[in-house]
Amino acid sequence: MPLRLRHGRAAALVIGAALAALGAPSALTAPASAAPAFCSLTGMQKNVWTGAAGDGLWVTPGNWSRNRAPDLTDRSTGYVCIDAHGPVTMAAGESAELQAIDVATGTTLNLQRGSTLLVHGDQATRPSYLRGGSVTALSGTLGGPGRIELLGRLTWTSTTLGASTITTRRCGTGGTCGAAVTGPRGLLVVGDNGLVDVTPLGVNLFDQYQLKVRGTLRLRGTAYVAADRGTSLELLPRTTTTGVGTLLITNNGGWYEGRTLYGVSALSAVTNAGLVHKSAGTGTSVVVGSYTRAGAGTIRVGQGTLSMPDQVRHAVTVGSTDAYGFGACNGSSYACEPVADAQQPQTGTIRVPASDADGALIELAPDGPGPAGTLGEQVHAGATGMTVSSTDPAVLGLRYDTSVLGGRTWRQLVVERAPTGTTSYAIVPACPSSGEPPTTGIKACVDRRGLATSSRTLPDGDALMVVRTTGFSRWRAR
Repeated sequence: MPLRLRHGRAAALVIGAALAALGAPSALTAPASAAPAFCSLTGMQKNVWTGAAGDGLWVTPGNWSRNRAPDLTDRSTGYVCIDAHGPVTMAAGESAELQAIDVATGTTLNLQRGSTLLVHGDQATRPSYLRGGSVTALSGTLGGPGRIELLGRLTWTSTTLGASTITTRRCGTGGTCGAAVTGPRGLLVVGDNGLVDVTPLGVNLFDQYQLKVRGTLRLRGTAYVAADRGTSLELLPRTTTTGVGTLLITNNGGWYEGRTLYGVSALSAVTNAGLVHKSAGTGTSVVVGSYTRAGAGTIRVGQGTLSMPDQVRHAVTVGSTDAYGFGACNGSSYACEPVADAQQPQTGTIRVPASDADGALIELAPDGPGPAGTLGEQVHAGATGMTVSSTDPAVLGLRYDTSVLGGRTWRQLVVERAPTGTTSYAIVPACPSSGEPPTTGIKACVDRRGLATSSRTLPDGDALMVVRTTGFSRWRAR
């Protein structure tokens, strides 16, 4: 089964696109040089696929120019070159560790569940290539401390019997590792036209491995990536064509927190100098990690909810009936939902009125502790270009974990607001039976009407305070 996920904090977005670059890029990876001619690296012992045995199996000696299949003994010198129109299959229980591999255009390489292929060559002088027009079907384990240039398509897939893995070492896949990586961390570079297609279930990124994407990393079906602490994802501008590297989420999956191993405590590092795009899926997708925006890195959501790490401070374009917010994600499987808990005791969302056809620019973020009695942190909410009215207001949701309620229920909580430009808070009144906020004064009301869409106690005991408002500012609950 895919790796069990752990808690991670995130900021939620719905139907959004990040705006305005925040400064210059920081230490991004230099573009890779053009790929050399097929099978042209030197200084290693070549073993070239001939397919003479006719069975398409990696393990068959007669399919190789050296009349023996590449295996674990090739770690120091082995260089494998495969140019085959039919599939080449490494079956369960088979392993090879090489210096480098070169898979030609038109070749299909099947790494079945239980197989392992690792490369160890110097990342600068002995890169491996999965070339344009090739297809690598990964159901087993791929990686190693070397560099793999993906110019074609990699289908990163799992079944209910087990998750496929990309890893620096054989930790947990036939080997034992007692400490963090001390040498090079494995590196998969997805070229401008490269595609990593994660489907249909969750997959694992292990052992401080690095993904650098100039093409596309796509999640489909019920897929997600469980990324161990110490791993990383960089979305980078393309090198020879227009466009940027994209994390394309076409479902309700995401980039989830994996394991904490070997003393590595830092969350997976996500650097966005490209695009995070949730294009489909009506539920919630989550990106958990230490997030950095570089250059003109953007976020766009075309459907559903995207929960980003709470370091994100972009203004986001939010469409009609959709919402933007922040929060925590606590889940053990696909499509975990933002929640509040004892470690991260609050979440927040803003939903745009249905009548606002053009959407609005929204900002919503925790804004530091308030005075004694404040639940969690104060919240800053801002909106530009939003069309609101008392009959169709925006909806602000403030959720608080039971650990900060002190035994109180939502009925006993008070919501306060400080208008923009002031620090003076005033109590927000209860909504009338119509649910419409006042047209003067605070222009907001707390919905205490006892409806399914009103303030209420959630199934886990959390309190949700629902505020209907035509104005934005700073908010807190006490």
